[in-house]
Amino acid sequence: RLLMRDPFTPRLDAKIQRLIDLAPRNIAGAMKSKAMFDSAGSGGDFVPDQFRAELYEEYQTPRVVRSLFQEMPMERNVLLVPRLDRGGRPYLKGQVTSDSPASYQASTAQTSQKTISMQGLACRFVIDDALAEDSAIALIPTMQRQIAQDIADAVEDALINGDAAATHQDDIANWNIRSRWGTSPALGGSSDHRRAWTGLRAQALDRGTAENLGTVSKAELLSLIAKLGELNSSSRVLITSPEVVVAHLLGLTEVLTLDAFGPAATILTGQIASLFGIPIVMSRFMGTDLNANGLYDNVTKTKSGMLCVARDSYMMFSKRGIAVEQDKNIIQGAINLVATERVTFDTLDPDATVNVAYGRNISV
Repeated sequence: RLLMRDPFTPRLDAKIQRLIDLAPRNIAGAMKSKAMFDSAGSGGDFVPDQFRAELYEEYQTPRVVRSLFQEMPMERNVLLVPRLDRGGRPYLKGQVTSDSPASYQASTAQTSQKTISMQGLACRFVIDDALAEDSAIALIPTMQRQIAQDIADAVEDALINGDAAATHQDDIANWNIRSRWGTSPALGGSSDHRRAWTGLRAQALDRGTAENLGTVSKAELLSLIAKLGELNSSSRVLITSPEVVVAHLLGLTEVLTLDAFGPAATILTGQIASLFGIPIVMSRFMGTDLNANGLYDNVTKTKSGMLCVARDSYMMFSKRGIAVEQDKNIIQGAINLVATERVTFDTLDPDATVNVAYGRNISV
């Protein structure tokens, strides 16, 4: 066969196979193992694998929550905002019936001051310089894009699930929401991004506006929205999980999807539907592993939630946007890639103002 230009010996191959089949049992295995196939040491060394020089990234629901709120630049680390909480009280004007008439009743306006303290977020990658040189994909630009996205993910997570109280309302030490953050190093420490500020869920619970939605009926949704009181005349938005949108909202006749808005409709970034004229947006950081009280306790993980927010009442306060910096340590051969941002989230309203409501106990 080695001497033949076009080796084709089916009869000889058949005879050889018959001899192998008749071989004694103690040597049959050794004879049959001579067949070549795609395995190391038996022909697989001649078969190259294909490498795709294009990075695959798992789909994630786009981040839109930050864009819902007005952004206010800050020049200092602390911002003091004077606030007029309440005006005076008018009284009936009396008549002058004597030479010493009574003075008008006095009233006092109520004022206060809001303090906004800046926070900072940071993310760091350590990359071997040889890996950066040898990688089949453009590793450093890819990691630069990723590290900026990591900061943006952390901000959206904190917008919904943050709590600046000494004891976080959720069991964040065990809460790796949608497997986004990993578990090493451990979650929930003093530098956990979910401690940066008080997010919308905690704001609603602090203001006593939680509402059990249960079946997510029309009446329950109206009851949730009604909790905002006179702020229902402001710009509102509903924020919920993708699962709640599909399982509960899309089946309601009151929900209008994009195809029903019309070509002239004004919609928010990321808006996928509208309920009673209120935009509905989805966030992957509205968990589906909450308990009936709307918290994550690492025990009951079958519920989700929905937020109804007065958008004008909350602001993103920004000292500096995302900055991605790169530095190489030449005595270690390590490239440090660092992304930072100085930003915080808060409301200028008094603590008693009902500017967000939390619909909880939604089965998913």
